[in-house]
Amino acid sequence: MNPSMPRSHAAARAPRLGRTGAFTVTELLVVIVLISILVLIAVPSFQSMVYSSEEALAETQLRGGIRAARDVAVRSSAGNDGAAVIFFDRGGRTTILPCVKAGELVENLSGPSGVIVLRREVFAPAGPPVQLPRNFMLRGYLPPQSVTSDFYGNSAASTGYSPNQAAWAFPETDFFNAESTDAGLDRNTFLVRFEAGTGALVGASTEPVLVFAPRRSSAGRQAQPFSDFRADRDGVEDPVRFVKRVLSAPTLSSQEKVRLLGRESSDIVMARPVQQIALYDESRLASALRARIDPDTGAIYAAPPQSGDLQQFGSYAPRYVPAQPQDISIDRINDWIEGDTDLDGRFETGEDGDRPLARLYSVDRYTGALRSMPVQPKITR
Repeated sequence: MNPSMPRSHAAARAPRLGRTGAFTVTELLVVIVLISILVLIAVPSFQSMVYSSEEALAETQLRGGIRAARDVAVRSSAGNDGAAVIFFDRGGRTTILPCVKAGELVENLSGPSGVIVLRREVFAPAGPPVQLPRNFMLRGYLPPQSVTSDFYGNSAASTGYSPNQAAWAFPETDFFNAESTDAGLDRNTFLVRFEAGTGALVGASTEPVLVFAPRRSSAGRQAQPFSDFRADRDGVEDPVRFVKRVLSAPTLSSQEKVRLLGRESSDIVMARPVQQIALYDESRLASALRARIDPDTGAIYAAPPQSGDLQQFGSYAPRYVPAQPQDISIDRINDWIEGDTDLDGRFETGEDGDRPLARLYSVDRYTGALRSMPVQPKITR
């Protein structure tokens, strides 16, 4: 100590014994409580913000996919319409694939009164796919009398589609045995079709078309005619050219062309034009139906059995994964899509009423743009 320094100043500059820079336990507990409160407030808000962002992205992707398909139609020559074809891939992914008409397939069918000549238009991918965020799905509206044995007919026993019933149909494109070459009847979906050159909505046509969608398997492709006309995804650089080449090949018989591009081919999807589309979250639908999401498919429909066990099943259609089977029906799915989110048989407005969770759209006849559809009040059954 400096002898000349006053004692009072020396005491002031001396370190204070018994005092550290650490927080007390009480102070730490207060900080932890405050942080916990902030997290409890912030996390739901953040999750809500993320969900709203994904929902907005899903709508943007939907509009973009429809627009891309219409652009394909506008650039096409007369007679070669364009279409936005909806695909579902296991894992909870919905894809919009712009396609164009590549030709017609002629199939001779034996009927009670003789041979029936069946002509089906064949569409092929003509642009990059547009994928929606995970869990966001699309359904197409099928009016009464539009479900036939050629379209969703194989699903009647499992998903409940009926010819006399309107339905918001799910794209059944990835519920099939990819190892088989003739599982095409298990692949059904819907599309929005646009007129070549003008881009106008083709609303009058209700006939299903064939869509070339190669399966992810090389099984059976070593045999004729697959060995000469490869149809796997790695072997087709231009799907439109591939389809045209098959349809015009003089070396292929009509039966061989049907094997490659007919409705039973596993590389083909049957699709029917629709004019109304619903965008929704599959997990919210499952919650309302008291169903569970299949971990493999990411939807309320179960995956097909393992490929080695499929022989005993024959054709396969997607099956519900309910908590209680009676909780799921086409009527209840329709009601939820159209706004009856508490599934009590009526649409109720007001603060405590139904809050529609699906977005419904119609396609403008001339511009091809999506138009939001208002929810129609329902009458109690």
